[in-house]
Amino acid sequence: MNNLSLILAFVLMVPMFVQSAEVAPAPEGKHLFILSGQSNMREPLPASFRESVSKVFGKEGVIVVTVARPSQSINQWYKKWTPPEGVNADKVTDVGLLYDSLMSSVKRSIVGQKIASVTFVWMQGEADAESGWGAVYEKSFYGVLDQIKVDLDVKSVNFVLGRINDYWLPRKGIVDGDLVRSIQEKLGDDNANGDWVDTDDLNTGLNPWGIYEVDSGHFPNAAYRIIGQRFARKACKLVDPQAKVDDVWTDEVFIDSADDIKSHLAMAKLIKGTNPDAARAGGSAGLSALLDGKFGVATGKDEAWIGFAPTEKTASFVVDLGETQSVTSVGVDLLFNKELLTGTPGAVSISTSTDNVEFSPVGKPAIKFFYGPAQVDKWLKDAENGSILILAETAKIDARYVRIEVATQNSWLFVDEIVVNPVAK
Repeated sequence: MNNLSLILAFVLMVPMFVQSAEVAPAPEGKHLFILSGQSNMREPLPASFRESVSKVFGKEGVIVVTVARPSQSINQWYKKWTPPEGVNADKVTDVGLLYDSLMSSVKRSIVGQKIASVTFVWMQGEADAESGWGAVYEKSFYGVLDQIKVDLDVKSVNFVLGRINDYWLPRKGIVDGDLVRSIQEKLGDDNANGDWVDTDDLNTGLNPWGIYEVDSGHFPNAAYRIIGQRFARKACKLVDPQAKVDDVWTDEVFIDSADDIKSHLAMAKLIKGTNPDAARAGGSAGLSALLDGKFGVATGKDEAWIGFAPTEKTASFVVDLGETQSVTSVGVDLLFNKELLTGTPGAVSISTSTDNVEFSPVGKPAIKFFYGPAQVDKWLKDAENGSILILAETAKIDARYVRIEVATQNSWLFVDEIVVNPVAK
């Protein structure tokens, strides 16, 4: 081919490139995720959700809006809400007020944006279960979806519900927990554009106020992160069934038991503190047994457990990590055993330091062991012998020293491990 032919061929090809650029499909738009509900739609759930969906669709491909408020019934979202037949709800005011606030935030967030899909993520129902308003819950939820469709001018809205956890099953003061839970499952199962997530396995541990609870109505911080991941996994698949959702970052293991721990940052480090009782010192290891990664079975005969007599009103330990490191969680594993006269500690205080002089508390200044007498009674009934991991989480703290103080409350204290940044199995 001569030069003229080459030039002619190039000239003929140019329009083809231009035409291809002109007909390239326009961007489909961003995926809008609307998160709302009661107090359980709290941080770090929304942050975890946002991080997860951004990894699937890109940070620039998603809009996440969250508006939530504690202790609210669905009537604060559904403008045409009416109570179940025969129920007096004269004291209900401001019906639909939270929905208006939510929609105002949504519309501000999408100004000038093209929206490819809308997904509603819902963590609510506790108030309706407690009030006995479950009979109108299904109708009310569909009503909220219809409102969103009208206000955003869309034909379809995907949705994912978090089923309220098993704390809300019927008992004194809670009427419709089983009804609301079954309706939430039905809503997710009966709709091709809907789904639901389970939360029953996540509600034991330190609640957002630093109080240890067994089967609480709320969740520990780690559990909120996991709920956010579970929501994200379901939501992404509703938006795009072919979406690649990586198990590595959407299936975090919830640690609420020492049995879930594989290793931790403080293993084999130095520890000083209250001397254990000579007869309960876990063999010859002494305090070093608290950092050996060995967890005892629920009997004091296991040498992993170190005993502290009731005469020590507070047992105090300081762990030296050897150098300043990022600390995100600290915990202590305790034994409850009736035969050994162990009891529930009054409080657990966890703090960190860079110089072993000035210590700052991790989370709350004091972690109360149980919420109240009812929780203690439940523990005595359901778990006569067992270990309890008190794991406190925090934002990253630079620290070399970690201090743990446990109030013995006039009973024997048995500890088998102090953990820092535990890694799940």
